[in-house]
Amino acid sequence: MPKLQHIAFIMDGNRRFARRLMQKPWKGHEWGAKKVREVLEWCRELGVKYATFYSLSLENLRSRPREELEMLMRIFKREFSKIPGEEEIHKNEVKVNVIGKLEFLPRSVRSAMEAAMDATKHYNKYVVNFAVAYGGRQE
Repeated sequence: MPKLQHIAFIMDGNRRFARRLMQKPWKGHEWGAKKVREVLEWCRELGVKYATFYSLSLENLRSRPREELEMLMRIFKREFSKIPGEEEIHKNEVKVNVIGKLEFLPRSVRSAMEAAMDATKHYNKYVVNFAVAYGGRQE
């Protein structure tokens, strides 16, 4: 039987999770961001070379409350800013890609994403794709 090479995750349910805990929606997004690292470790342990995370659709980008989107952009900026200096990323030769209509994101977020991609562009042992500002209806 062939080994699983690529797995994709739709990051859905963070808002509902936060609501169940009687927290603001972005608390669920914070939890989800931390979970990504754990899931990537599981993928690496299983030998899955490619992982794709569907992180924020255009539909959600256009419909979520401004305060929630601002917090989500802070999370994106913070997490992608960590990648260039992250030892595990370099040790495991993880290439980071961000795909989608990135022009819809704030410049500071795009810069953090670009820095992460640039710092990992020569790796190919593992590849992680983040779909951000993608067309969910077309998917």
